[in-house]
Order: sequence, then C-alpha cells, then structure tokens
Amino acid sequence: MWNIIGTTANAFNSLFFMIAITRINGLEDAGIFTIAFSTACILYMIGIYAGRIYQVTENNDKISDTDYIVNRLISSGAVIIIVILFVILKGYNLYKSAIFVALSTYKALEAISEVFYGILQKNDLLNIVGKSSFIKAIASLIAFVIVDLITKNVLLSSISISIIYILVIFLYDIKKTK
Repeated sequence: MWNIIGTTANAFNSLFFMIAITRINGLEDAGIFTIAFSTACILYMIGIYAGRIYQVTENNDKISDTDYIVNRLISSGAVIIIVILFVILKGYNLYKSAIFVALSTYKALEAISEVFYGILQKNDLLNIVGKSSFIKAIASLIAFVIVDLITKNVLLSSISISIIYILVIFLYDIKKTK
C-alpha cells in the first residue's frame, strides 16, 4: 500500500510543480521549467538504466549491493556531466542553464535513491520504499512551493527539491537500507 501511495505522489509532483510555477512565476518561467524538467526526465533514464529491475531479480548475488551503489553513483554523475555539456552546446544563458542542472541533479538523486530501493525491495521492505517516495514527494512539493512563493525564483525552488532529496537519502534511505 505504501508503495502505491509513494509512487502516486511522486508521479503527480511534476503536475503540481507546473501548476505552482505557472501561477506564481508566469508562462515564461513555466516554459523554461517544462523543457528543463522534460530533459531531466530523459536523463533520469540514463541514471537508472533499468538497474533496479536487474538488481531485484538477480538471485546469484554475483554483484554486491556496494557494486550496484557505485555503478549508480557513476551513472548519476554521468547525468550531471551530460546536462552540463547539453546546456553549453545549446548556448543557454546562466539562469536557464542552472535550472537545467538543478532539475537534472534532482533526477540524478532520484536515480541514486532507486539503488537503495532495490536493496530494500530485494529484502521484502517495499513499504519503506513507498514511505520514502511519499516523504520525498510531499516534502519537495511543499519546499518548492514555499521557496517559490517567497522568492519568485524557479532556480531556488528547483534547488530546494534536491536539498529535500539529499536530506531524505541520508536521513532515511541509507539508514533504513543498512
């Protein structure tokens, strides 16, 4: 049940982010956010490379949890490198580029969470995965809206999502995975 709740909350976040930006910041910032978020979602697929599916179905334990974590850190680092190269090649200004990097960082952190979720799922702790997803979805949405209402700055609002993800990864995901 928790997994359904967490997955659903996470799936609707992009919609709520978009509604908030459109209402608070206007259409121009909403457009920048939309293209940056869409790009980050594509890069997220590079970050996860379907690793969790293999991770939870691999029964031989030939690959250690540490190996999965290291590989995910590498693929998530690649996401950041790719987005930086992308914004340079596109010639975006600093503000737009920073939004792309901030949202891709958020998605890279989400990819990192997935490796911990795989470890938990393999150990029949999918309820913890759902709780983590729910906490991240709700907390990041609240932080995003509050920061955007106060600052009217999409970049700072986008950075707040990553801060929430970092906090939950270190204070909840890693702790529960151990």
